[in-house]
Amino acid sequence: MQRLKLWIIGALAASLTLAVIAGVSAQGGPPGPSSFPSIFQGTVTETLDSLPPVQTGLTVEAYIDGRTEPCNSGNAVPTYRNDGESVTRYFVRVEHNNLLAGCGQNGDEVRFKIGDRWATQRGTFDNSSSIQQLNLTLGAETVTIQVAVWRRNIEPVGALAISTRAPGGNWSTGDWPLDMSERSASGRWNRSEITPVDVTLSGGETVTIEVAVWRRNIEPVGALAISTRAPGRSWTTGDWPLDMSEVSASGRWNRSEITPVEVELE
Repeated sequence: MQRLKLWIIGALAASLTLAVIAGVSAQGGPPGPSSFPSIFQGTVTETLDSLPPVQTGLTVEAYIDGRTEPCNSGNAVPTYRNDGESVTRYFVRVEHNNLLAGCGQNGDEVRFKIGDRWATQRGTFDNSSSIQQLNLTLGAETVTIQVAVWRRNIEPVGALAISTRAPGGNWSTGDWPLDMSERSASGRWNRSEITPVDVTLSGGETVTIEVAVWRRNIEPVGALAISTRAPGRSWTTGDWPLDMSEVSASGRWNRSEITPVEVELE
């Protein structure tokens, strides 16, 4: 564990050195603090004290809203424990927007993902201070599935189909055309039949995520949206309208963007 501590200290020194080099080459002089990463460390625990300690070796990722990829600076340090301790710890450097587009600027909110789970606490990007101490508590387990919607360009024109992919699985396209006869209470949308997607979790158990497609009946007429529901949860609808500009090789279908849907489990 002493080696891990030395590795973290060395990695921190290296990141600051790289930031200085980047600033000097870009501006011809010593950099201000603007290019430095924001650094966080602390403990990682479960919500309930009765649960076992959080595992070591889990990936630690930092995210800034609006960016789908993590903003880690340098090599990620997995969760670890100090010698003689039972509590799990993390250490993460969050890259600045100047060095990684879409990442942190002072005042930005930082989200933390440990393994497959989000922490309930959030940090604030601040590279003007030393390492920030922020203890994290893990929230519910999440799983991300990928969803794509297809719209027919030849007879039957406008027919819809849905493809889904669970983590580690292959794409699966269900029977089509989807039955879009279900109408919302407002009358503004028609909803498809519900498509089940089976997902195997890290512990080996399987859960079924429900997916539905919505089609708009008023302006913008024909716009499409996707909703998902995990067991014991409410429906969640993503951003809409879906971008349907992708054309299949045969020209018979238009396909939506591939939409990653993160579903929070019980």
